[in-house]
Amino acid sequence: MVKLNRVKVVNDMLSLKTNNLSHQYSQRVISFPDITCAKGEHTLLLGPSGCGKTTLLQLISGIRSSQRGEVWIGDMNISELSQSQRDNFRGKNIGIIYQRSHFVRSLSVYENLSLAMKLAAQTVNKDHIMKLLEKLHMDGKAKQITYTLSQGEQQRVAIARALVNEPLLILADEPTSALDDSNTDAVFELLVEQANEVNATLVVVTHDNRLKDKFNNRIEL
Repeated sequence: MVKLNRVKVVNDMLSLKTNNLSHQYSQRVISFPDITCAKGEHTLLLGPSGCGKTTLLQLISGIRSSQRGEVWIGDMNISELSQSQRDNFRGKNIGIIYQRSHFVRSLSVYENLSLAMKLAAQTVNKDHIMKLLEKLHMDGKAKQITYTLSQGEQQRVAIARALVNEPLLILADEPTSALDDSNTDAVFELLVEQANEVNATLVVVTHDNRLKDKFNNRIEL
């Protein structure tokens, strides 16, 4: 059993590395290219629907356990952790922006962000949450119930939730697939800006070819 340190990872150079990852669905085996990302680097994982993009994101984040291969986040091999250890590690070190925002509908914007900190065993810091919402121009919506927000506002709250624990790694799953060109540019700029704010590695998983020329580091699946 791996003993999981309850503090964040300490490797200041390497943020993400995968090695020989593959996953089997029934008789189909999906093999993934090796990925190496330095701290603060931005990477695009591009591929058509059905190629395993979401599965790869789930393997990287520890939501799904790897059947073969390794995933290193900083100095931690999360492939060796139990499910509860991966959950704890993910809460402290990984921020995930899903294609469709998932909030506790009965809670306000502020309460959803507070909950993210509590689930990661962090002390809720109201000033930190409000400053983050202010940067995203959402501080005026802090008391509003999330399901009453517009799609764009929900997207900003989803980004805030991904950043609230100052993660080492930010994973975005199809963040622009349902957006027009103008909003795609705005979301991309917002993701990069906020990742740079906390010096986090940003990995965007998508089939949206409009993002292809925005990333110097691209991996096609």
